[in-house]
Amino acid sequence: MKKQKHFVISNICLLLILLSIFISCNLDDSITEATVDIFYIKSITDTTIILEGLDNAQYEVGPIKGGVCWSTSENPTIANSRTTDIITSIKDGVSSNYFEISLTRLASSTRYYLRAYATNKYGTSYGRQVIISTLTNTGSVLDIDGNEYKTVTIGDQTWMVENLKTTRYNDGTSIPNITDGNTWSKIKSPGYCWYNNDSTNKTIYGALYNWYTIETEMLAPTGWRVPSNEDWKTLETYLIAHGFNYDSTTTDNKIAKSLAATTGWYSAREMGEDELWFMAPKEGDIGYDITTNNSSGFSARPAGVRWDNGDFAYKGFESFWWCSWNVTEGWAYFRKLDYYRNDLYGMEYPTNNGFSVRCVRNY
Repeated sequence: MKKQKHFVISNICLLLILLSIFISCNLDDSITEATVDIFYIKSITDTTIILEGLDNAQYEVGPIKGGVCWSTSENPTIANSRTTDIITSIKDGVSSNYFEISLTRLASSTRYYLRAYATNKYGTSYGRQVIISTLTNTGSVLDIDGNEYKTVTIGDQTWMVENLKTTRYNDGTSIPNITDGNTWSKIKSPGYCWYNNDSTNKTIYGALYNWYTIETEMLAPTGWRVPSNEDWKTLETYLIAHGFNYDSTTTDNKIAKSLAATTGWYSAREMGEDELWFMAPKEGDIGYDITTNNSSGFSARPAGVRWDNGDFAYKGFESFWWCSWNVTEGWAYFRKLDYYRNDLYGMEYPTNNGFSVRCVRNY
């Protein structure tokens, strides 16, 4: 009986040993390639891209090599151009190292695909793909759809001179084109449209986006952003201080004419509605002698709006631009120009209105 008992105990011990070996092997097998993923665009010129970020990654203990690889084709690998800037000895399986990487001798006005990579003894793995376009020598930027936007530098800021017209996020994902007014009024997710659902409005006026599209933080080309209200305030302050008011004064906000393009705006009371007689432009307003507009080079076009009920209105009369933060749930802040006013101003509107987007460079 004792022999049988000892036999059972021995078998149990053997099974436990075998099980621990099996688990240990599986744990080793589960340790895969290192990962590195987090980086940001610090600056872009026509031939150089500077990245900075954090290689916040989970590794086994041991040396790790990594960097960024890039190509003009999608999903670059270490067989393409690459840096080897990140070399880390990991402690306790976690790396949190800040880095800065310069990609030089690039071609101007060219789209590049970038991925961070990390290599350990198990192999090489890659982070998410980022798509970046270098600038042209004439001062422009490309979006993910290949649309080219001229730019203007005003003070310390560089702005696009056109409204955004991309139909995809900067990672290549499509944005839903919502044409039905009833759907537009009810949807609580991203969407865009052309004014009056007419794609011929794309070239001059760009697209109209609801707030949910802005909220993704993926709409602007990489290296650019949807401006915050603070960005607009910076622009406003600079223009006022440097005499861009219509009367050349340096106090109060009378900068609308300096921002508005010299074409596209109604220049008199042409709405055909008697009750709107008070909207006729007066001296200093955008619509009063439009040939004197656009001293800043901002070239604002009156793209109009798609209201939260799905209706379109005010093309030729008003410009609306989303700001990049939500003030209260269901409402978001925007900036606006009117043909019968002399100031750049802002307010809150419901998030399923369709407004334009102007982008500002990240640096």
